Amino acid sequence: MLYNDDYISINNLEISNHNSHLDSLGNVKLIPGFSGEYNTWGSGKNVRFGIKIVASSRSLTGFSMNNLKIHDIHPSPVLSQNIHKGYGIKFETQSDTVNSLFNIISDVEITNSDFSQTGHYGIWIKSIGLNNIDSVKNTDFQILDCNFENTGGSGFVPNKSKNILVRNCSLTHSDSRIDSRMWKRGSGLWTFDCKDVIVQHNYFMNAHGPQDSYGANIDYGNENVVFQ
Repeated sequence: MLYNDDYISINNLEISNHNSHLDSLGNVKLIPGFSGEYNTWGSGKNVRFGIKIVASSRSLTGFSMNNLKIHDIHPSPVLSQNIHKGYGIKFETQSDTVNSLFNIISDVEITNSDFSQTGHYGIWIKSIGLNNIDSVKNTDFQILDCNFENTGGSGFVPNKSKNILVRNCSLTHSDSRIDSRMWKRGSGLWTFDCKDVIVQHNYFMNAHGPQDSYGANIDYGNENVVFQ
């Protein structure tokens, strides 16, 4: 969990996250030092991550990740509608337009990493609080030489982002159902409200879920997205 902190390198790690949200005494696990609503992030009851990066008080920049193996990311919820909410890496920005707080994440490189058996997405870029604002976008993401296999949803989902390069990646079985906790739906990669995206020299294979489960998908609100 990286919370309002940046210029971070994460390398040569294997990460899984699917144990109970309760400790050996039956108490809910919480992150020390967090209080109030933020501490609910620590338990993993309803949503779980391999790595989560949150920009809530300022914009963040400078993240390098290399040679990661992120797999088996699943929460342990009571309610069945949350069973699939496992994510390999999530970049989350929180903005407050009323108070003129516009946060983005920029300058991110993820290389030579493997993502598998996540309940939902492998990598997710998500902006909160910027509806109907087109001028503020996360910037400069490179996903290079990575493998996404048997993700319960999509492999990579950028939202409200620009200057994205996805190259030499393999995305296969993006709507996997090898685990009952998986979402069982999703394209290998899909862009939403993005600008200036190049997706080149990748493999998209074995997408076979319902509805919009494609190899790759240019979704709503995009500009200048090139697949080649």
